[in-house]
Amino acid sequence: EQVYVEPGRRQELLTLLRQGRDVKDFESQVYGRDGDYVWIAEHISPTLDENGELQYYEGIVVNISDRVRAHEAESLALSLVRTTMEAMAEFVAVTDLDRNIIISNKAFEDAIGVHLGDARRLGAKGDAPELFSSFLREASLHPNDSFRVKGSLELPELPFSLKASITPYRTAEGKMVGAVFVLRPKNPSLVPDGLC
Repeated sequence: EQVYVEPGRRQELLTLLRQGRDVKDFESQVYGRDGDYVWIAEHISPTLDENGELQYYEGIVVNISDRVRAHEAESLALSLVRTTMEAMAEFVAVTDLDRNIIISNKAFEDAIGVHLGDARRLGAKGDAPELFSSFLREASLHPNDSFRVKGSLELPELPFSLKASITPYRTAEGKMVGAVFVLRPKNPSLVPDGLC
């Protein structure tokens, strides 16, 4: 009777054990007793004889189904956020409370010159265009978990001014974990086609 959903997965595990290696976090999908799928993580230590042959192994198996489902749901939600942000004409970025970019759309990255892959911190001198940095320093967090933004943003790279809104980014429980920055042209008629 096959326990592992993926054919050959048990053989992979046995190969590692026959090499005398301790196995930690060996994640697999298996068939549950009632035929449903269960995700497990195995932590196993082998015992070899004097000839290097596997005699037996012992360890524990942990049901990680809830963790895997939560990760899959998080990945789906992030994918939906990315798709939605890319469809927006505005320049959008989500940051953590230290202003590290978590996600941004291409319009934001191209206009501001700060790319997610750069792992830059917004608002830190030298990490973003100075005008943008000083603008972000003016956006201050208040005790009631709201943001105050002063003025508009002028970037020399852009032939138009931007108005900004900054909204708290919250967990499902309501805890503030970051901010959503949305930058819009003050006068959309000045924006070249294709930029926004």
